[in-house]
Amino acid sequence: MQLDHEVPLDALNQFPAGQSFAFTVNAGRAKGWSGSTAMDGAKVSVSYDDGATWTSAKVQRKDGNSFRVKLRHPKLADTNGFVTLRTEAWDSAGNRTVQTITRAYALK
Repeated sequence: MQLDHEVPLDALNQFPAGQSFAFTVNAGRAKGWSGSTAMDGAKVSVSYDDGATWTSAKVQRKDGNSFRVKLRHPKLADTNGFVTLRTEAWDSAGNRTVQTITRAYALK
């Protein structure tokens, strides 16, 4: 499984701290995969201290392999200035992938 994050950031890869934030995660298969591309579920966690602590984000299904993620970033002073994302996706056959993106984007 391959994960793609559609994250609406500014030209400097930043988003305002202390605000609600939403983005889409698409879970797909490599070219040539002959089975179903549908995912059974996904989970997203965020960290504001490079992975020392994690908070679960709200995840809602968009379609068979896409999920909408919603969260609210804390105030900038309560973070290290960056957001780390950990995304898990799985299918009905028990296949699972976990991807962690350290400092995926900055807060401003």
